[in-house]
Amino acid sequence: MKKAIALSLMAVIVISMLVSCGGNSIVGKWQAEIEGETAAYEFKSDGTLEMSGSGLTFSGTYSVKDDQLTITISFMGMENTDTNKFKIDGDTLTIYDEDGEATVLTRVK
Repeated sequence: MKKAIALSLMAVIVISMLVSCGGNSIVGKWQAEIEGETAAYEFKSDGTLEMSGSGLTFSGTYSVKDDQLTITISFMGMENTDTNKFKIDGDTLTIYDEDGEATVLTRVK
């Protein structure tokens, strides 16, 4: 009986991992053209984030809950947290700011 429970639990964990790595996962590298500059975002599976553009690199953390993406960035001793709506459609990630303006990123393969 213990063996059956352990195998069932392991199957649930493996299935959860496979689903989270699927096409709707934010984890990975993304790019966008913003005001003529290329911006790069890397969402890592451990909840950390690296953003770069215009010769600057920022580190931070992120979390996802439903259609809300919360990003906290640290730079020069200051911390900024933003929560915005987002959606993923295939290899396109769209993040909406508080005014409804969209930033569209494409998954880097």
